[in-house]
Amino acid sequence: MSTFETATNSNPSKAAVALPVTVAKTPQPLTSSEYEPSPNGGPANWLRRLVAVLVVASVLVGGAAASPSTVRWFHSPSGNIECEVASHDLRGTYAFCETLEPPQTARLTANGRTAVCVHHACPIGNGPVNATTLPYGRSLRVGIFRCTSALTGIRCSVIASGHGFRIAREGVVTF
Repeated sequence: MSTFETATNSNPSKAAVALPVTVAKTPQPLTSSEYEPSPNGGPANWLRRLVAVLVVASVLVGGAAASPSTVRWFHSPSGNIECEVASHDLRGTYAFCETLEPPQTARLTANGRTAVCVHHACPIGNGPVNATTLPYGRSLRVGIFRCTSALTGIRCSVIASGHGFRIAREGVVTF
């Protein structure tokens, strides 16, 4: 509420001037009848939407956490075959093996498809120095894959479908 008060001046040669003065009321909380509904449903609806977004985000992140990333490296007892098997890795879910001599690779995907590279165009690398040896007759399971070491090479397959490959010095066979 605005009011005008007359200010007095101790100097008689100056005239009195009316100055506006604002008198503030003490703020009172709004009652529920004074709220106007907003187009998006008001503060309560905004909070519900925020909670819903956070729940969805946690489910998506939680879903990724429910399937932890696993990567295992191993080689054959002869050392000629090296493999990397991954489940939910940043690069995907796959089983990859290579022979050093002759240079060849096989990469099995989660859907059971195998890509094969033979001869000198294959990208051959060295596995990590701490890769384990998979003894002949033993198997290793990582996620949906099972790889088995044998005198005839290393066989990797998708457990559910049976599709996969066998890699050895003699070549790569897909099935």
